[in-house]
Amino acid sequence: MTDRRFVFYDYETTGLDPALDRPVQFAATVAGPDLAPLEDIEFKARLAGDVIPGPYATLVHGLTPQQLDTEGLPENEFAQRVLDVLGHGHQIVMGYNTAGFDDPFTQHLMWRNFQSPYGWQFENQSLRYDLLPIVRAAYVLAHDALVWPELDGAVSMKLDQLAPANGISHSNAHDALADTQATRALAAIVRTQAPTLWDACIAQADKKNVLSLLADAQSGVGVLLHIDGSFGRERGYAGLIYPLGASASNPNEWYCIDLGMDLSALETLDAEALRAALFTPRAERAADHPQVGLRRLRINRACALFPLEWLKDNPTALLLTGIDRGALMAQRARIRARDAAHWWTLAEAVFQHDLKPSTWADAQLYDGFVGRMDEAKMRQVRTASSDDLVSTPPEFEDARLRAMLPLYIARNFPDKLGPGDYKRWTRYRSQRWQLEGTRAMTVHSYQAQMQELAAQALAPEKMALLEQLEQWVLKHSPY
Repeated sequence: MTDRRFVFYDYETTGLDPALDRPVQFAATVAGPDLAPLEDIEFKARLAGDVIPGPYATLVHGLTPQQLDTEGLPENEFAQRVLDVLGHGHQIVMGYNTAGFDDPFTQHLMWRNFQSPYGWQFENQSLRYDLLPIVRAAYVLAHDALVWPELDGAVSMKLDQLAPANGISHSNAHDALADTQATRALAAIVRTQAPTLWDACIAQADKKNVLSLLADAQSGVGVLLHIDGSFGRERGYAGLIYPLGASASNPNEWYCIDLGMDLSALETLDAEALRAALFTPRAERAADHPQVGLRRLRINRACALFPLEWLKDNPTALLLTGIDRGALMAQRARIRARDAAHWWTLAEAVFQHDLKPSTWADAQLYDGFVGRMDEAKMRQVRTASSDDLVSTPPEFEDARLRAMLPLYIARNFPDKLGPGDYKRWTRYRSQRWQLEGTRAMTVHSYQAQMQELAAQALAPEKMALLEQLEQWVLKHSPY
């Protein structure tokens, strides 16, 4: 049990890339420790013209750029309002798939606006979690807690399917506030119907409890049940893992072996071959592509781990996951035939995968932490008047912050741009609109989506949304 309040939050966004797309609507439903609703919060952000809103995204949330121009806040004010909610203190911040989607958007929103990207997650006795892994855990371990809708002949974990199936009104799906209200209501059902499971999951919002589970497994049977979407629907979103230990460079990242996969490749291939196999795009894999049963577990990101006792006398869980205890013992024996240090060293070598760094400062958050001197200057950016910020800008040591400051000024104080600044901002926007190789919207992908939608028989209100979007894009084009 916890005495913290809960904050269920959600964004609507221009697209899928947390670094290069933008949130356009924030909503939160605040609830007490018993999940009784206390307060609803909602506000919007206006766009600055450096990002093209995605046509499909616009149809999903129904917010036109013109509406955002009227109702939205400048992004620096939007970021501060978000931080006021998420950084309140003594609370658990969560939502539906927030760990995978909304949390990275929050981190990058704070980064662009010279706020602490991560402080809201742990400062002032706050924690973060995610309802989605709890729902997946309920599907496996407390199956009767919810009604499970089906989509295309298989269980659906979509909020807009789960909510009505469980008697929750959700008529305005993909409105951020409607989504947070439905998320809170769904959480309340799980807490009532499966309180032991709820408490076990919420405890893992604190990574110290995750570490305790990992340590107990290593000193005992060596195996944990892991609930995670990466296992896939065919495995019931669950698998048995053998923890190896933390990464040498990141104590929040643990290496594990997936006992549900063929271990032959791990036993026979070297690290280079395993790395190549692991990072080959799925679309390029042949039928005989080797299985690489190595996984990374982020202990500070909504883990859902359970001792093997949770599977005892639970035939439904075994059926849904396809877990065979006899096969488990055989797999574990193969691993224990070699020293534990061998497997950890192999995993450490395999995951030394060099990712191509982004050329855009907005997308370089994860390239490293900011120094203490620069942290103080970030506060100066947030508190200075626009005139002072333009006339006497702080001098950052971090090149990323130096690159972002003119962009911050242009987005939030466009009336302060001189002729040279405006020319540079226009050139930057032109480059961003032509950006390729990311999930962010470009002129080409925007035009392709608009052509796809033009060929569909859309309702008049949908066509009206796209017409307004097209007008905005033409008006704000940097060309």
